[in-house]
Amino acid sequence: NDVSEDYPVLLVNKKMEMSLGKTSEEIIGKNILAHFPPEVRKNRKKQADTVVKTKKPLIFTDKRQGRHFSNEYYPILNKSGQVYRGLVISRDITEEKRREALKEEERSRLRLENLRLKGSLKDRYRFGEIVGKSPAMQEIYELILRAASSGANVVIYGESGTGKELIARSIHQ
Repeated sequence: NDVSEDYPVLLVNKKMEMSLGKTSEEIIGKNILAHFPPEVRKNRKKQADTVVKTKKPLIFTDKRQGRHFSNEYYPILNKSGQVYRGLVISRDITEEKRREALKEEERSRLRLENLRLKGSLKDRYRFGEIVGKSPAMQEIYELILRAASSGANVVIYGESGTGKELIARSIHQ
């Protein structure tokens, strides 16, 4: 339970003050680990010790108090190559995570809708005024849907009586 005094805070910005709910006077000079809940301190101490030992940055994300954070620990070396300070950058990425989750939900919904539509298309034998159940006609229905959703100019050509006008009407509709 004893928190080491190896990591005193030297400088803090306004965002960190707000994040911790403390003033810079309450934070500066005190051990950085003291500002974390007891259940988080041990893990943070291990992470800080790893940065000091390896002299390499450590970057990770975590969740605290229902919020997501991106954390970056950077060692600052003196002339003899020893770690004498560290830089910690902690960003609240809760909104980015929320937007990411919404995008993933939308992607999943669209994937499912796409599969459902493709499945129902395979069962169809009628597409607007066009009738046909063969695999070739199913392919035509797929092409009509792709052309209609693309917004691109479409050229339809073929022999007389092959249904070019029906296809054009279906794309237009």
